[in-house]
Amino acid sequence: MPKRDSNRRAGGKAKVTFKTFTASIRPQDLGERAVALETEERQAKRALSTGAKILVFGPLAVLALLGSTVAVLKALEVPTDLPSSQAPQTSDSKCDFSFAGTSVESRSNVVFGGVIVETGEVECEGELFIVTQTSNTEDEVLSVKKKRA
Repeated sequence: MPKRDSNRRAGGKAKVTFKTFTASIRPQDLGERAVALETEERQAKRALSTGAKILVFGPLAVLALLGSTVAVLKALEVPTDLPSSQAPQTSDSKCDFSFAGTSVESRSNVVFGGVIVETGEVECEGELFIVTQTSNTEDEVLSVKKKRA
C-alpha cells in the first residue's frame, strides 16, 4: 500500500484567506468599519441602479404622457374642412343674416333694462331664419344670432 502524502489531508486544498473568511460570515459579525463599508457599497449600487432606471424609464414616461396628451387634443380638435358626406349647410355669404336684412313686418323690439332685444325673420334659399340682435341703449350692437325657424 502506498504511503500517504503528509501534506494531503481532507480539505487540504481548501485554503482559507481573510477574504474568503469574511465573505462566508454575516455582515453583523464584522467590525464597525467593515459594516460601514458594506452599507456604503450597497447604497452606491442602489443609487446607480436608481439612476439607470430613471435614465431608461424617465424618457419613456415623458413620451407616454406626451403621446396621450396629443391624442386627447386631437380628439377634441374641431375639423376645419367638412367631409362631402355631410349635408351642405347654407352659406352666410349668399344670405344677409343681419337684423337690417329682416322684413319690416316681422320685426319685434323688447327692452330689458339697458339691453334692447330685436328679432326678425329672414328668408334664405327657401328657408326661414329668425335673427336676434341685442344692443345697448347707445345703439351699440352686442350680438347677432340666427336660428332656423
